[in-house]
Amino acid sequence: MPRSMQCFVGLSLVYILWFCFWTLFPLLWPTAHELETLAKLPLPLRHAIEQGERIGALLRAAFFLLPVIAFAALASFGRQGWARWGLVIVLVLPEVLWPLYIGFHYWPQPQYHPMMYRLLSAWLQSFRFDAAHWAMWVRIALKLALIVVPFLPDARPWFRKTA
Repeated sequence: MPRSMQCFVGLSLVYILWFCFWTLFPLLWPTAHELETLAKLPLPLRHAIEQGERIGALLRAAFFLLPVIAFAALASFGRQGWARWGLVIVLVLPEVLWPLYIGFHYWPQPQYHPMMYRLLSAWLQSFRFDAAHWAMWVRIALKLALIVVPFLPDARPWFRKTA
């Protein structure tokens, strides 16, 4: 296995652990504001909200993490070149779809803005909102590394078909 693919396997494991940690973090250690808000609710509603949060964490893991694991395993151990492109799509798609979702559903006055300005503003606004959080920068760096490393020159022979 080429050195870049060994690095790719390591980066994939780090990304998977990072994603699991930040998915479970709010469940295990809620903020004081969340605890204060939950304390005001009736007990059955509080349990329903906690169960919904657990189900949401499992769905996020299934929707975002399982494709990353599958494509990373196919690219690194199965030597499937198309899996590199699938991984690029899986890693880039949430970064594009989330701002589009925000732009379409939560823009305060959409009738005053043309569509492209609305989409661009929503993307920049979501980026500016997350830019203060250091975890966002680590996530972006991990995603960029996972996208670039399998396409390095020493990894190309790894994906060539042998006769």
